[in-house]
Amino acid sequence: MVKDFYELDCVKSHNYAAKLFNLQINTMCSTLQADLSGFKNSKLACCGGSGGSQLYYNSEIPCGKAKIIDGNEIISGVCKNVNSYINWDVVHYTETVNSL
Repeated sequence: MVKDFYELDCVKSHNYAAKLFNLQINTMCSTLQADLSGFKNSKLACCGGSGGSQLYYNSEIPCGKAKIIDGNEIISGVCKNVNSYINWDVVHYTETVNSL
């Protein structure tokens, strides 16, 4: 039983499994990073683009709707080329990203 432990009381089989998992995660992340590198708007939301934040998303106005804010009508728009965006809104990815 002693041979199953490393010097710091780590179980060898658990440590091996964790290292294998990390290797696979790193490979998957590298692939995903390469797949996502073609997107022009990686931090902006496509739907709800009325501004209001760094994400170009205003949570006060649903996508495609208008609202009067401080006496001004603000229209929550939709981006022209959804295929160049990762985020549809702040919560959901675009169909293009989901298909990867």
